[in-house]
This record gives sequence, structure tokens and C-alpha cells, in this order.
Amino acid sequence: IASTDWTETLVEDITPSYTCNACWRIYSECIQGVGSWEDYFDNMLRTDLIYKFTPWKREFCYAPPRKWRFDFAWTEHGVAVEIDGPYHDGKWQTDNDNIRINEATCIGWSVLRFTYRMLYHVPDDCLGLLYRTLRYRIYSDPFDS
Repeated sequence: IASTDWTETLVEDITPSYTCNACWRIYSECIQGVGSWEDYFDNMLRTDLIYKFTPWKREFCYAPPRKWRFDFAWTEHGVAVEIDGPYHDGKWQTDNDNIRINEATCIGWSVLRFTYRMLYHVPDDCLGLLYRTLRYRIYSDPFDS
């Protein structure tokens, strides 16, 4: 799958959404023995040599008064990753997440969001985007003067 075509492929491959029993079974089997989609992504990071050079934190609290947390954070570089599992398909959850992400952006974070479908279908694209974001923030952050 070419990097630019993944969204079309997802729509074709998994329509209807996760509520379809066959699709849900595939995704459930994918994380079986791992625990969660966050654990699945953590395992992806640990097996990729690129990420040996910069440590990450899980469940990092970035807005203490509200106790909002990123699933993954590279605190030295202001980069965060949010993993959206099937429970993020609802409108209320999406609205709530957008509020959190917008607030994080206002205080200088670069936040990437990956759905469970993206982790399953295009994991290399997810890691590539994270790598490019980290590289940008480490080597050419325009906010560092």
C-alpha cells in the first residue's frame, strides 16, 4: 500500500466500522496477548531501532489541573501520540479528545493521533510520521531560539 493511499484502503477494507463482527474479531486477535492498542504501539516502538535514541513516557500528565494525559510523550521534544481505540468512534469522545488536543497544541505540543485501524493496516506509516515529527522537533524546531 502506498503511503498516500492508506485512507482509501481503510475505507474499503473495514467498512462497516469496528461494529462489524468480522472486523472486530480481526482487531481483537491483533492485540490478543498484548492487552491494549497502547501496549501494541509500545511494542512497535520497542522493536524499532529508530526509537532507541530518545525515551518516551506513557500516560504523561501534560495539564495537571485537569489531569489530562498523553498515551505517549517525548517530553524533551514536545511530541505526543494519542492512540484511538474503538471507543473513540463516538461523537462525544471525539469532541472531548479534540478539546484536549487543541489545548495541548496551544501550549506547544505536536500531537499525533493514530487509530487502531491505522496501527493495524499501516504501522510503518505511523512510525514514519512519528519519526519525521521527532526529527523536525529535535533538529529544526522553529520555537527554539
